[in-house]
Amino acid sequence: MNFVYICYGGNNEELRYSLRTVDTHFPEANVWVVGGIPIWYKGNKISIEQNAGKWNNAIANINAIIKSNDIPEE
Repeated sequence: MNFVYICYGGNNEELRYSLRTVDTHFPEANVWVVGGIPIWYKGNKISIEQNAGKWNNAIANINAIIKSNDIPEE
């Protein structure tokens, strides 16, 4: 199973809690974080600058997912 998170910049404690849940219930899952990457996150990621406003950042993050050859399609 694959999980892809679209994230804003900053510490993002909500992401930390969600990743713990995924790890507990889906230990074999592949996880990708796209967008603003917290400094504590060490897994699969695509870093996108989050300085273009909320909606433009979200569009840039989604476009990065679509264009990525690393993130599985399923």
